[in-house]
Amino acid sequence: PHLTRGLALAERLGDRLERALAERQLARLDALRANTAGLESHVRAAARMFEELGETYELASTLAVWGDLLLLLPSGTRARVPLDPVAEAARRASAMFRQLGVPSLSAEALMTIARLEAEREHYDQALSLLEQAETWLHEHRDDAIEDRVGALRRELEQQYVAVSLSTSNEFRALDEANRLFRDTADMDGVLAQAVRLAVENSGGDRGFVAFSSSGTRLDVVAQHGLGRDRARRILQVLESVVGTRFVESGPLYSSRVTADARFSDALAGALEGVGSLVCVPLNFPSQSVGLVYVDRLSDNLLGAFKQRDLNLLAVLANTSAVAVVEAQRSLLLAENQQLRQQLKPVPGLDRVVTQAREMNEIMRLLQKVGDSSATILF
Repeated sequence: PHLTRGLALAERLGDRLERALAERQLARLDALRANTAGLESHVRAAARMFEELGETYELASTLAVWGDLLLLLPSGTRARVPLDPVAEAARRASAMFRQLGVPSLSAEALMTIARLEAEREHYDQALSLLEQAETWLHEHRDDAIEDRVGALRRELEQQYVAVSLSTSNEFRALDEANRLFRDTADMDGVLAQAVRLAVENSGGDRGFVAFSSSGTRLDVVAQHGLGRDRARRILQVLESVVGTRFVESGPLYSSRVTADARFSDALAGALEGVGSLVCVPLNFPSQSVGLVYVDRLSDNLLGAFKQRDLNLLAVLANTSAVAVVEAQRSLLLAENQQLRQQLKPVPGLDRVVTQAREMNEIMRLLQKVGDSSATILF
């Protein structure tokens, strides 16, 4: 209320400098309220006024503060904000601070946008910004800010390594899946291996695979870490949320089940104790349908599933679907060969014509022992 009244008073008095300062403060207030549209509107209004007034320092401060205000937003809200205009404003602010002879603030502007870029796993851009900041700081020898830039660089490098290891884990999981599926001939075995790999490689606690070869109602065919009855109850909850057409709906993800309105009715039942969950469809070229479900309980130290976990589960789900199709094809091929063998006439017997039951029994016996070199007495 005070800021709004101050802004109104400045407008009546025609004091554009005070109006611009009020707009900048209102942007901070909107950031604390997670109002991203209001935040951007007030920042742009303040920047426009400072530029028209020729207030270079205040303009640079306003452009730079945009990134700082984003860091006040909840992480989920912040991730949905387009970063390009904020990054462009930070680069412009950095250049203006350099012209004003304030390299520390110039570096601060680049550090803020580097942190935001890294948050979205744009590590190459983030490290490039830090290198630019370090170059400018070396020219002016500001040890305090250099230490902060170095600390942020080490933090980003650790995150970069963690993401690289995660990618390596995806390849290792895929390699293990291919090896196990090659050694598993039947479809049930493939699905049992699939759910185990999904739970263990994603850091989950429990999981199951639901499958239908006819494209009708799904049923749990394999589970890991929980009983089949509990798995079927969870499947019913999932179907109540997205219906039965999982493939069309795509992956289902909840980072915090207890705060997810979709699952509020199941918190005291099927999903009791679940902290985060992921459900990934199995995509088949045929009419078969299926899904892989994995969850983490509330006391899991890893917390909610991350994007890399979803990527890993999607890779495993696709690999599992291919293995299931191959197992079905192998089964059909084996059945076809068996039927062909049964229909293949036995040399010599094709010239015997009879309808007598006793003779037909003898003929069947001859078919069974025909390849043997042993002497047969009838």
